[in-house]
Amino acid sequence: LMMPAFLADQSRQLSCKLFQAVWIKSGSKRALWERMRSLFKEFAFESMQMLYHAILCGVKFKPLIILYDTS
Repeated sequence: LMMPAFLADQSRQLSCKLFQAVWIKSGSKRALWERMRSLFKEFAFESMQMLYHAILCGVKFKPLIILYDTS
């Protein structure tokens, strides 16, 4: 199961221009994966393209709203 996932990831890296642009902007794969992990921890993305655009173009955050437990 890991081998098909690895092959799919490698083919995306070689063929996806958006991924390559994000990789170049990040400077290294390590920095790219760390940025991806940090965004995954906080947000739900509809697609990998959405994640790549967030890294490439930036993300604008609305003011923080804290949900207090009032029960």
